[in-house]
Amino acid sequence: NYEWLTIVELNLAYWSGETEEAMFTKKLRCPPHVIGGRAIIDSVSPEPPRCILPDSQNLSERLLTLNGESFGSFGDSHLQFRSLDSGVSSIHFGLEVDWVGPRLIRMDLGRIAEFFEGDDRQRAIVRVTDFTYGPLSDWSDAFIVASNADAC
Repeated sequence: NYEWLTIVELNLAYWSGETEEAMFTKKLRCPPHVIGGRAIIDSVSPEPPRCILPDSQNLSERLLTLNGESFGSFGDSHLQFRSLDSGVSSIHFGLEVDWVGPRLIRMDLGRIAEFFEGDDRQRAIVRVTDFTYGPLSDWSDAFIVASNADAC
């Protein structure tokens, strides 16, 4: 986040009598992505009993969609996944995520399929984290990741 304070502003404050001290109000160019609270994941799609199939040739079957509020954007937010069955959490993903907007995220789970290897069918959750990997949202509702349609 940044904003410019110009020499002219300082001069004007001085010439208007603020010779010892002056206060400047600035609106930051990159407002924080969470204003007045945390990011919220309202819904995860597809919802169970439908599964996400990371190894599918069809993009629509590999796609996870999150709807909510205050998600942030590319570069300042990440996604972290957790397998409910194994308890293992992923590293934080950012480049692999399509930050459509502050209320919509899409991710092709085929890009991180190796995280879901091991079990044919897993229950998973996801959360939004900031650029320092601190949690911005609570964990989402559970969704199912399967290795194939039969496992779903």
